[in-house]
Amino acid sequence: MLAARTRRSHQDLLAEAIAELVAKYDAKQQFGR
Repeated sequence: MLAARTRRSHQDLLAEAIAELVAKYDAKQQFGR
């Protein structure tokens, strides 16, 4: 149970990091134009 919760938490952190990178990339693309 604890392992599953930790894994889900890790996936959430990973998803957050990816979303942040995508947001920064999108902003850079807009500023580029």
